[in-house]
Amino acid sequence: MENDDVTRMRRLNREFHEIHDFIDKSEMKMSILKLRGQMWKVIIHGPPGTIFEGKNQTFIVQFPEGYPFDPPMIYTADEDIRLPFLLGGNVAPFKILSTNWFPACPISLPITALYYHFIINGKAKSENDASTTKEEAFLMKPIEIPKIAFEAFIKTVEKRVKAGTLSEKRAKNPLGIVKNLAKKAENDKKKIEEKKIKEEKTTDDNNKIDEELEKLHERKRVLEEQIRNCDKKISHYEKLCNSA
Repeated sequence: MENDDVTRMRRLNREFHEIHDFIDKSEMKMSILKLRGQMWKVIIHGPPGTIFEGKNQTFIVQFPEGYPFDPPMIYTADEDIRLPFLLGGNVAPFKILSTNWFPACPISLPITALYYHFIINGKAKSENDASTTKEEAFLMKPIEIPKIAFEAFIKTVEKRVKAGTLSEKRAKNPLGIVKNLAKKAENDKKKIEEKKIKEEKTTDDNNKIDEELEKLHERKRVLEEQIRNCDKKISHYEKLCNSA
């Protein structure tokens, strides 16, 4: 247990030191403070060109006792802030922070994803569109990291290597991990889109079949009516013949 605690604290100290250089080399406007050993405060300085520009959004990163084998949780520090694009209105919504977590995942990845999640959702028409108090309006299922966040992470790591603050050897592992994650996410997205297209095509085909069936039924009704009229005429002429 003691060795696990030492390993966890060493990793946290290393990641806390490295993430400042990461942010410095990135295009993100963000500050990170250490509250205590296993909690960080992340302050997102409203991304330019979004409805959050000029405003600060504060989050807590809480590392569990089982970190890095168990995922950290990232949630809003202000209980009054509820945003529809956050899980339940106040939690970073990425699958990488729950079912898709793995011990080698750099904490800078979900933090980068959170920043770009604000950019993506900061294009709303007004600030009222990006906040809500209605429970049913909150995001209720974890989502994948957006492509733009993967690209930003890779670009930042490469800039750190170029600046000499990160060796190529140490950059190789996180770059490989994130590139593989980005590729998998892209492939999964394509599969979902292909499935959707297939389902839409199946629906269209079924609708066309239903339309054709309806036309055939209508034609059948017309033919049956014509047959009934013919039967009536035949019956009429037969009566005339019999009475003659």
